[in-house]
Amino acid sequence: MIRALPAMLFLALCACGAVEPRPSRAKQSDAPFAPCPTTLPPEMVCIPGGTFVRGDDRDLHASPAERVTVSTFLIDVHEVTNAAWSACVAEGACRRLTRFAGYMGAQQPAVAMRWDEAQAFCARRGARLPTEAEWERAASGPDDTRFPWGDRAGRDCEHAIVETDDGHGCGRDTTWPVMSRPAFGFGLHDMGGNVWEWVADAYAPCYRGCDHACGDACAGLDPRGPSGERLRVVRGGSWWHDVDRATVTARRGIPADNPNPHRFGFRCAADVSAR
Repeated sequence: MIRALPAMLFLALCACGAVEPRPSRAKQSDAPFAPCPTTLPPEMVCIPGGTFVRGDDRDLHASPAERVTVSTFLIDVHEVTNAAWSACVAEGACRRLTRFAGYMGAQQPAVAMRWDEAQAFCARRGARLPTEAEWERAASGPDDTRFPWGDRAGRDCEHAIVETDDGHGCGRDTTWPVMSRPAFGFGLHDMGGNVWEWVADAYAPCYRGCDHACGDACAGLDPRGPSGERLRVVRGGSWWHDVDRATVTARRGIPADNPNPHRFGFRCAADVSAR
């Protein structure tokens, strides 16, 4: 079972339509999960608990592909916006971020925060950053697809704000307002492209089979990633990269103090309590 191919080969195959979709690998687990609540917080969706195949055997940094299970959780429909961050600043709870020309529209995703600031923003809402496993479960949707929208990359900018022949950010050389592209899977926008998204986990260079692998901390039920002070994981690709970085398995390790501030944003998640 293969999701993403190495970048050069992947793009070549996509150009001629040779990448074959694969059958769904998602399934419900026998574990007793909390049901989705009947009333949800504004602009969040519920992801039902289940087991899915996380990872990609052809990508060293996302290998191996193996079944993991996540409990029911909530996640934001879209990335946190400048408007939401500015409201936090006005309340005296958030730092005023560096203002980058072209990135500051009220409905563009907020950028330039550190990892700990993203985590603190979510905590003020009674939420948190999603774990890496939760993020991938949400992005791959109920059918466990290679991209958030399906198994093929599709036409340039049809599904995501990415780099194209016209330039970065679908020719705008910046981010776009959130929800500029359709929702997919569980009803989420921009899980591929626009900005890389901070998740809760510290980074390990692979799940198993390499030096400093994550190992059991990235396996089983509700994996939380490795412990210790390490790089933090970002997911989803961005306006700066090709669509091959917008797969549901693509991952990077980034210093938590955010050395490339105009490329990283986030969305929040929350637990669902068993009844």
